[in-house]
Amino acid sequence: MKAYAKAWKASRKPRKQRKYARNAPRHVKRVMIRSMLSPSLKDQYKLNSLPPRKGDTARVMRGTHRGREGVIDRVDRHTGRVYLQGVTRKRLDGTDVHVGIHASNIMLIKLVEDPRRLKRHAQKEA
Repeated sequence: MKAYAKAWKASRKPRKQRKYARNAPRHVKRVMIRSMLSPSLKDQYKLNSLPPRKGDTARVMRGTHRGREGVIDRVDRHTGRVYLQGVTRKRLDGTDVHVGIHASNIMLIKLVEDPRRLKRHAQKEA
């Protein structure tokens, strides 16, 4: 397969959009996976969305688990899914398994305190 193009020019074709997202390296996929911020965080940080991180608190906005809140256990960059504590389903053998929720279907309520994370976005504003 052709290598990921660093100087990729945008295309309107959905096929090429999906190919670009699928073949992107992990550091680029991290930026592609974004979740909206709660209204209070939007006012506080002057941003609409941020990439979710392990330890952030999030609320599910779409799907069968709508309304549930939990702390993010892990973020799968390959699939774009976020796994929250407390959002599980039962397998046929009775064990609980975490349900992956697409990052665009959650809202970040509380962020992990990391000065480097918000410093990077503060530099973009200036």
